[in-house]
Amino acid sequence: MGVQYYELIIRSPFLLVKGFLMGYMHGRGESFKYFFHRKAGIRRETLGEVLKEYLTMDNYTHLCLPENVAEHFVSALRGAEPTIGCTVEKKRLITGAEFTFSFDLYNENQINQCKELFRNVPAGVELINFHPLERRDVRLKGIKEYAPVHPFTYQGQGTAQGDFEAVVDFYLTIKRSGLTDFILCSEIRLKYQEAE
Repeated sequence: MGVQYYELIIRSPFLLVKGFLMGYMHGRGESFKYFFHRKAGIRRETLGEVLKEYLTMDNYTHLCLPENVAEHFVSALRGAEPTIGCTVEKKRLITGAEFTFSFDLYNENQINQCKELFRNVPAGVELINFHPLERRDVRLKGIKEYAPVHPFTYQGQGTAQGDFEAVVDFYLTIKRSGLTDFILCSEIRLKYQEAE
């Protein structure tokens, strides 16, 4: 089990929350991991929530912080609320995350990069229903200009799920790789602890 994270939904523009977070981190004298939904590819909970953000004058920022930081950050933000106007609307414990992916590759170098990427899945991430299919037929190599058949094919799809931080790190590794245009990924879906 990795580090536990909380999702905070803050009624405030992104830049104000980011500035407050950077000041908070500097004031604490230590750095810690944090994830903003828009920057890390994390899906907002519902379509209604997304529409509410776009159709109202209020701005909402979704932020995920480690458990040992979240409570103090919320307390600091509430203390500064009269001055800066940020309101914490919701705070939820994240119990896991997941995203789906698929790829269809025809270049041998890209195929090898993709295999390496999925061979080195971080600890805490499990690949579900991932059964890649590889086909190599070098006899087709000379006619590829005239036929829609490729000598190398590597196809796959599945779901990456597990600890929040590990799943986000794996997602961002894919997005920052040279294969980002070839591996399609859904947004990351969060799982929460049920309210008691």
